[in-house]
Amino acid sequence: MIRRWTTRLALPALLAGAPCVQAEARADAAAATRDSAAQELAALEALQPLRLVNPPAFVAAAARLRALPPPDNAAVVAARKLVDAHALALQGQLAAARRVATALAEGAPASRRLQAEVLLVQLDAAARDILAAQRRLERLLAAAEAGADPAVRRAVNLAAAGLYLELSRPAQARLRADLALAADPLPAERCRARAMRLEARVLAGSADLSADEFGAERRACGPAAPLAVARIDLAEARWAMGRKAPALALAALDARGAALEGLGDARLIAERRALRAEALRRLGRLGAAQADTDRVLALAADLPSGQPLLSARRTRYAIALARGDAPSALRELEAVMVAERDFAAELRRVQRAYEAGRGESQARDDAMAALVARNARLEREAADAARLRVVLGWAALPLAVLLLGLAAWTWRRRVRREALRRALQVDDLTGLWARPHFVEASTRTLEAASRRGATAALLLVDLDHFSLVNTRHGHLSGDRMLRAVGGALRALESADLRFARLGGEEFAVLLPDAGIDEALAFAERTRDAIGAARAAALDDAAPVAVTASIGVATTAAAGHRLRDLLASADEALYRAKHAGRDRVCAAVALPADAVEDRVA
Repeated sequence: MIRRWTTRLALPALLAGAPCVQAEARADAAAATRDSAAQELAALEALQPLRLVNPPAFVAAAARLRALPPPDNAAVVAARKLVDAHALALQGQLAAARRVATALAEGAPASRRLQAEVLLVQLDAAARDILAAQRRLERLLAAAEAGADPAVRRAVNLAAAGLYLELSRPAQARLRADLALAADPLPAERCRARAMRLEARVLAGSADLSADEFGAERRACGPAAPLAVARIDLAEARWAMGRKAPALALAALDARGAALEGLGDARLIAERRALRAEALRRLGRLGAAQADTDRVLALAADLPSGQPLLSARRTRYAIALARGDAPSALRELEAVMVAERDFAAELRRVQRAYEAGRGESQARDDAMAALVARNARLEREAADAARLRVVLGWAALPLAVLLLGLAAWTWRRRVRREALRRALQVDDLTGLWARPHFVEASTRTLEAASRRGATAALLLVDLDHFSLVNTRHGHLSGDRMLRAVGGALRALESADLRFARLGGEEFAVLLPDAGIDEALAFAERTRDAIGAARAAALDDAAPVAVTASIGVATTAAAGHRLRDLLASADEALYRAKHAGRDRVCAAVALPADAVEDRVA
C-alpha cells in the first residue's frame, strides 16, 4: 500500500519534469557540438603551416580528412575544403584545386573566401594566366588595405611577391616580401618571404650578394620550410652561374637535391635539373648533364612555363657540339628553335597580360600615388610652418636673416617640386618621357593642331625579338639594351619632339606639323639609330644589338585624337612585323604621284 501511493505521487512529478530534462539534454548536446566544431577548426588552422614545413605530411593529412564523415558545421566544411584545395595544388592537380578554391571563393565565409582567393592567385600565376592573377590580386590588395586579418594580409603580400617574380618585376616582389616580413609572420612564412627577397635580388642583379648570405638564410630557415630552402638553393645556383662559377652552382643544387625531389614539385624539379645540366655541361661532365636534360624533357609536358625546356634544349645542343655529333646537333638545334619560338610566344602573352592588368589598376595606382604625394606635401608644409614659427620667434635677429631663411625655404620647395615632377614625367630606365606625361603632352599638342588646322604624325616603335635578349642574356642585359636604345632616341630629340617609352620595348614620338613624307624620313632615321645602338651583355660581355619595326600614322588619315592615331600606327606596326620586321610601314595610302616618284 505504501509503495503504491509513493509511485502514484512520484510518477506525475517525473512526467512534469521530463520536458525540462529533455531541453537541458538538447542544450548540452548543442554545446558539445559547438565545442567539437571549435576544436576541429583549431586543429585545421594548426594544420595549415604543415604545407610549408612538410608538404607530403600535409597531403597525407588531407587524404585522411577526406575519409572522415562530412561535418554538419559550415565553418568546418569550408576549412576542410581549403585544406583539400591546398593538398591538390601540392600534388600538381591544379584544375581540381582550382574547382575547390573557386567554390570556396564564391560561397564560403569571408575569411575562408579571402584565403581561397589567395590560393587562386597562386594557381593562376602557376598556370601563367597572368591577367586573371593580377585582377584577383588587385581585389585582394584592396581587401587587405581595408583591414583584413593579419594572417590574410601576410598571405596576400606573399602571393603578390610570387606573382611579381613570375613577371620578372624584382622591385615590386621585394617590396611585397618586405611587407610580409614586417607583419610578424610565422616561421615558415618568414622563410618563404626571405627566399622570395633573395630571388628578387638575384633577378635584379644586386652587386652586394655573396655565397655567405645564401648560407645564412638557409640556416635561419632550418627545417621550417623545405620548399623555401629549395628556392634559396635555386637562387644561389642562378647567381653562381651568372658569375661563371658552375662548381659553386652544382654544390648548391646537390646539397639538398634528394630532399627537393621528394617534395614532388614538378616545376622546381625541372628548374633544378635544367640548371644542374648546364653546370655539369660547363664542367665537362656530359653524360650526367644529358641525363638531367632527359628528366626535364620528361617533365616538360606538364609544366606551365617553357623556360626549363628551353634551357635543357640549349644544353643538349651544346653537348652534341662538344661530342662532335653533327646529326644530333642538327636535331637539337631544330628543337632549340622550336622551344625558343614557343617561349618567346609565352613571354609575349605574359607581357600583354601584364600591360592589360597594369592598365586596369592604373586608377588605383594613381589614387595611391596622389595620396602619398598629398601626405608628403602636408608633412612638408607642417615642417615648413614649424620652421617659420621658429624664425618668426627670433624677433631680435636682423630682418636679413629672416629674408634669407624664407628664400632658402622657397628654393628648397622648388627643388623638391621639380624633382617630384621629373619623377612623374621621365622613365628612369631610358631617360625618355613616361607614358602618362606623353599622353598628356601629345593630347594638348593635337588639340592645338586641330584648332589651327595643322597636321601631325605619330611613330610607334617596337624592338624586334627583344624577348630573346632577355632569354639568352638575362633581364639585366635587356635593361642595358633598353638604356642604349633610350640614349639613341634622345639624340634625335629636339625642343618640340620628344620620345616616350610606352611600356616594355615599345616607344612613341609625336611629330608636330609633319606630313607623311617627313614622318617616313624621320622613321627611317629612328630605325637606323636603334640598329646602331649596342650594349654589352652581362653573361659574356658580348655586344647585343636589336632592330626595330615602326608604324607611322598621320592626322590626315586618322584624325586628331591620340587614341585613333595610336590605333592606326599600331595597325601599321603590325604590318611591319608581318612583313619581316626591321622596316617602316605607314597606315595611310600615299597619293598616286608620290608613289610614282618613289618608284622612279
